[in-house]
Amino acid sequence: MPPAASASPLLATRDPKQRRPSHSGATHHLADKLRKHSTWLLLWFALSVYLFLSSMLPPAAPLRPAFLPSNSRTLSATTAAIAGRAPSIRIYVYDLPARFNRDWVAADARCARHLFAAEVALHEALLGYGGRAALPEDADLFFVPVYVSCNFFTANGFTSLSHARGLLAEAVELAALRRTPALRSSLEFMPEPVAASGFEFAAPPEGYVEPAPFDELPPESPEDVAVAYEALYGPAFSGETVMGNNVFEVKVVDPVDMDREQRPSDEFSERVVQVNRVTKVVKGGRQLSFRAIVVVGDMKGHVGVGVGKAKEVTEAITKAAMNGRRNLVTVPLTKYSTFPHRADADYGAARVMLRPACPGSGVIAGGAVRVVLEMAGVENALGKQLRSKNPLNNARATIKATQMMRQFKDVAAERGLPMEELWK
Repeated sequence: MPPAASASPLLATRDPKQRRPSHSGATHHLADKLRKHSTWLLLWFALSVYLFLSSMLPPAAPLRPAFLPSNSRTLSATTAAIAGRAPSIRIYVYDLPARFNRDWVAADARCARHLFAAEVALHEALLGYGGRAALPEDADLFFVPVYVSCNFFTANGFTSLSHARGLLAEAVELAALRRTPALRSSLEFMPEPVAASGFEFAAPPEGYVEPAPFDELPPESPEDVAVAYEALYGPAFSGETVMGNNVFEVKVVDPVDMDREQRPSDEFSERVVQVNRVTKVVKGGRQLSFRAIVVVGDMKGHVGVGVGKAKEVTEAITKAAMNGRRNLVTVPLTKYSTFPHRADADYGAARVMLRPACPGSGVIAGGAVRVVLEMAGVENALGKQLRSKNPLNNARATIKATQMMRQFKDVAAERGLPMEELWK
């Protein structure tokens, strides 16, 4: 019989791929956990040792009537040094009940020798200070003996400040009830009266009658108050008037709604540069409207470019003219109605070049540049559109170029020279 047949049925039915459990994987997993949490384990062990050693400290020596133990050499030396100095600063120490200071020392011996409880040592030193003031009025500084750092809630030596706010508030309230001032009286720091300078006012003219004070005048009636209010601010909003004005007939008319003959006239003239039909595509279709470009000027150095859009051409021109009046600028001109110097400016894709010209040359320019120069009152100048032919961009580029120019008197004043010295 072959050897495989002699094997037991249990061994014959075992899966050859199945492996026995190995203990090496569990060992590696435990080592990874210990390596990952080694920092926290070390910190826990150190804290446990510290707490154990803190609980084994010997009991403190009994307290003396004074706040500090007798072996405090550093504090004694400091107190002696402070007491030996000249009392140049007067310090007043408040006398508060024992629950604010002495009770904390009696409750825990560490309060008198702990590093965090420095106010105990400071209180003891100030009680022996030679410059201690007997009255608050004679003091320069004030000390409130409240021991907020003596609340030791654990054996590790740390203090709890959760009671500090209430304890300090109670001490301040107690000092206020006793009316102990915190500063010197303000009367001691009042300035001395200034002596009279000897100035005398001018004598009043003949026949001058001094008006009566306003509080001595007869009382005004409600009607007088209403008349004065209406004279200053116009009729009341409620429609009631005492001056014969009917507020319900007052109607404010927009200049856009007026006809050209009814609009308010001024010294500015208008010239249309371009009117285009524009289209806006919306959900229900297309909305047609007109855009107008208008140049407004007074031929005296003031010019403005305006744009308006409306469904009617006339309304668009009116809106553009109003927009141009809101954007007026001043163009620097010489006595020959030309520019003081050359200038170039860009606006968008447009570029404009402006040059002064001699008398009799006229305005040599085209398109929107010529319109802007003529409405500004320029009679002799050279202008050129170098890039884009867009009339709106060229008009605004011309305005920008004129704002880059300066008069001769402005340059002379800036340099601090007379105008005759500019060309030397």
